Parts: sequence; structure tokens; C-alpha cells
Amino acid sequence: MKHTQGPWGIDAGLIMAARDKSGYQQTIASIYGPDGEAWDAETSTRANAALIAAAPDMLAALEASAATLEALQKHLIGNQAALAAIQAKACRANIAKAKGV
Repeated sequence: MKHTQGPWGIDAGLIMAARDKSGYQQTIASIYGPDGEAWDAETSTRANAALIAAAPDMLAALEASAATLEALQKHLIGNQAALAAIQAKACRANIAKAKGV
């Protein structure tokens, strides 16, 4: 499963993809409050929208972090190596979750 390429932004309760070369801008999602109320920038709805819009960038950072931790693990010893392995495994689990695998 592939997601729409980032970056994503917020426009009055809509999560929007970046414009493509032709100027088209795809709507990723519509954001509503917990009780189905309309967009309100002053509530948790705004925070939820910001988190969703940041998802492609966070996924890329998580993938880079996992790769870095896996590479570092080969050069560490003892508890440091074990901690790097645990963190890399956590990164990979969350990457899989984000990709729906």
C-alpha cells in the first residue's frame, strides 16, 4: 500500500497534498471534531489535523532513524547495542503500522 506523496498541509479542515506539476492539489482527508462537529482551529481538531499532515515527513524520518540505528548497532557493544536494536525494532514496527502491513 502506498500513501500519497508528501508534503501535506492543512487548509480549513482539509488535509491537502502538495500541488502537482499541473497545479492539481489532492484532498487527503477531511477533519471533523470527535462528535462529528465541523472544523474548529481552536480545539483538538487542529492538533489532530497537524499530526495527520505531518505523517509523510514523520514516516520518512522514522525510516531514516531505523536505518541509522541498524547501522550503528554493528559498531556498539553491550547495552548500547541492545538499546539500538530495541529502538530499531520499535521504528520498524511503527513503519509497518503506518504502511498498513
